[in-house]
Amino acid sequence: MLARGPALVLEARAAGRAVPAFTVYTLESVRAVCDAAERTGLPVILQAGSSSYGETSRSILAAAALAAARDASVPVGVHLDHSTDPEEIRDCLALGYTSVMVDGSQLPFAENVALTRAVVAHAHDAGVWVEAELGALAGDEDASTGVASGSSPIQRRRWSSWTAPVWMSSPQRWAPSMASRHRRSMSTWSGLR
Repeated sequence: MLARGPALVLEARAAGRAVPAFTVYTLESVRAVCDAAERTGLPVILQAGSSSYGETSRSILAAAALAAARDASVPVGVHLDHSTDPEEIRDCLALGYTSVMVDGSQLPFAENVALTRAVVAHAHDAGVWVEAELGALAGDEDASTGVASGSSPIQRRRWSSWTAPVWMSSPQRWAPSMASRHRRSMSTWSGLR
């Protein structure tokens, strides 16, 4: 079943679980992730974004991911990951994606906030939750290079205060860059099942 809105991650959090998100590149990987989710009886998120479209195309991969999510017996979200292009985000919202990530991390801080607010307003009109990027990885999501420009505690505090005053202008999730990659150490996963 296609999982719309933030309920997917909020319910998992309340149960002390994470919702795994897998980047899919092919029709076979879409099917494999959905089959595994059904076998475990747990929800999952398919990440079908810009870096994935090279293997097929946006129209083919999005159609496959959305169809597989609708046909699944467990909740499945379809997420546009790390998009820097507001037009691509609008197109994926029109296709039926259930969440998007706007990545303005390469922009100056204030421009990133403005881009994020604009995307959030449009996405919320479509009933879609938003993840946003703060700080920058070196390279891209598929190949890290060099040293990242992580976000500082002051930037993270400012980000929260600038994007959160009104729910409609705030992302529900954000991905701060605090080192060279997005990740949590194993110690931060305690309490998750």
